[in-house]
Amino acid sequence: MKRIILISAIAMAAGLTSNAQLSIVIQNNDKVFESSKIDTIINHVEQGDTIYLPGGSIVLSAELRIDKEVHIIGAGHYPDSTSATSFTNISGYNIRFMPVSDNSSFTGINLYYDLYIGGSMDDSISNISILRSSINNVFLGYANARNLKNTFINLRECVVRGSILGGDVQHVLLQKCLINGRIDNFTDNAVFKNNVFLYLGSYSVFRTCSGLSVSNNIFVRDDHGLTASEINNNLFRLNIVPVSGTNMGSGNIVYNAIDTLFINSDGDGLFSYETNYHLHPDCDGIAAGTDGTDIGIYGTTSPYKEGAVPFNPHIRFSDIKQRRRMEFCRLKYMWVLKNDSYEKDPCSMLFSGPVIRQPSGPAYDYRGRILDRQGL
Repeated sequence: MKRIILISAIAMAAGLTSNAQLSIVIQNNDKVFESSKIDTIINHVEQGDTIYLPGGSIVLSAELRIDKEVHIIGAGHYPDSTSATSFTNISGYNIRFMPVSDNSSFTGINLYYDLYIGGSMDDSISNISILRSSINNVFLGYANARNLKNTFINLRECVVRGSILGGDVQHVLLQKCLINGRIDNFTDNAVFKNNVFLYLGSYSVFRTCSGLSVSNNIFVRDDHGLTASEINNNLFRLNIVPVSGTNMGSGNIVYNAIDTLFINSDGDGLFSYETNYHLHPDCDGIAAGTDGTDIGIYGTTSPYKEGAVPFNPHIRFSDIKQRRRMEFCRLKYMWVLKNDSYEKDPCSMLFSGPVIRQPSGPAYDYRGRILDRQGL
């Protein structure tokens, strides 16, 4: 499998600012292809390729249709974890996985619009993984039409700012996600574990859903709307009866106040990068999951990754100006750096004084000549 790296030389030269123009480059042996449009790039990748997107803004000119196995990895979407590179933001149109895109993945991206799996009711797509991304709405079938052919869809550690519409797709795992909206149209063979359902609208969190496995989740609303489902070890708002009617399960906990649920929360039901979703020390959900870990996204033996940092090598901090300044001093004035630190800053001494003193070893003047340490 060929590995494709997309770099933005223009963005890097501009200090990796979010409004820099992105230049995307594919290199395949001695062949190089460059474009500023990801939809053009998609047409040139091969089955199984990996695309690394830099931080910055990518604006689609039309819906992006992925019709082959491809793995798209961005720089992340949390502002505090992408301050060195900016977050990867795709806007303009939706993204749609098409037939023959089986085994694809989508990681570390802020998608301004919606993500679809399938272009018609007859499509059959399997093994799509959506990881550590922020997305508006997620359609696991074509426009939420019933589609029993799409299978093995995996959403993990994502922020869904809207709703998830299942289309009765089979073999779905939704784990460690933060979801603002509703969960619609799931029937059988769907597992919801360690999520936080933030929905506070006028409908139930789950609508037209039955036969599901729902465990270790947190419900901010007081009505789940499930039928014929297995409901175990979830945290529910006051006044809810977690298991009733055709539902089964045990170990569910009812809490009274939102201010004892998370470390900090304004309780408005919407995801915020400012909220700390670790459980409050007084929360009954600590170590109360079916596996003995916390209920919510920081449960399981592999909790939610802080900052939803993607799997690729990640830059958290960059001081480009200081690095260029030091390189300028070293090259222009021939500084020989033999130790890890100096008593004074080399560049300030370069312009204001004749000498740098090192903790050990010889001292150098601004031309790089060795000086007698006793004369300093």
